[in-house]
Amino acid sequence: MRKIVIKPNNALRIEEALKQVNGRARAHTITTARAVEALAHDVEQTFIERGATKKSLLGTQVQHRPGGPGNSYAKAGLQVITTSLTLERGATHWALVGIERETIWASDKKKSHVALSEAAIRKIAKAALGDLNIVGTPSSRFEPLFQRALTVACMPCHSSHEKLAILKMLEAELHI
Repeated sequence: MRKIVIKPNNALRIEEALKQVNGRARAHTITTARAVEALAHDVEQTFIERGATKKSLLGTQVQHRPGGPGNSYAKAGLQVITTSLTLERGATHWALVGIERETIWASDKKKSHVALSEAAIRKIAKAALGDLNIVGTPSSRFEPLFQRALTVACMPCHSSHEKLAILKMLEAELHI
């Protein structure tokens, strides 16, 4: 598949590509350019709220697959057809770089996988941990904690208390 930039004047191209992959399946698939655009917007907003900038998101890739209809269908052991998308952030817009047709169990949950650039991870880590200081520690001992802090910044923690608790455990592990 050729890359399609996600913008309003490419809506027909996106919908045609989705139609070719989905075939006659409509119920649990992604069928509109608006849904693809909404997914890209939601991912971008999530990381901007965490501290990334649009520029730092350059090269970010998202693989997304909707979930099945739920457990009521699962009792019959049904499988459903869905659409798996791969989006990539360019310099100014998101682009649709991959579409696949998938067969999943009705009880499967939606699945998203995000690959962030190092610049975005550093921006997020700085936003999440910017007001924390490590006193009296040589910089060589700070680097392992920094790498783990980057991991913590990417975790779906709901509060700063959770992140601080994780960092305290890491500090204890590193004997800082």
